[in-house]
Amino acid sequence: MSKQGNGRFEKFKSDVKAQVAVATNSDRLYEDAEKQRLMVRLMETRGLTREEAEKEAAQQLRNE
Repeated sequence: MSKQGNGRFEKFKSDVKAQVAVATNSDRLYEDAEKQRLMVRLMETRGLTREEAEKEAAQQLRNE
């Protein structure tokens, strides 16, 4: 492969890695927000403490 072609390939790899990192971060943010919403709902409806709600929310999300 020529130096120019190799350079383009390396740039492409770098861009793909950046896109994967952004997508992974977005997924984590979505999951965190979903967990927070579930925790609030559990605290309001069941009267759980924050710690109890966090454990219950984590369990429910794992089971989905």
